[in-house]
Amino acid sequence: MPEIEIKVLNASPDIRAMLSEILVETVANGGSVSFMHPLASEVADAFWENSLAAAARGANPWRQRNR
Repeated sequence: MPEIEIKVLNASPDIRAMLSEILVETVANGGSVSFMHPLASEVADAFWENSLAAAARGANPWRQRNR
């Protein structure tokens, strides 16, 4: 089995765009990830921008979002 490596993501526009696309497609295909269809790409981008910024500060972005 190959070794798994976890890397820190930065909040670059390219990374956020890729993550946002995955999130929008997941929701569109019935994924239960706390968002409702249709999910606007701007909403997904804002989610990832805030989540990655929280993670960079050492916060748990999911705990912050669900308060």
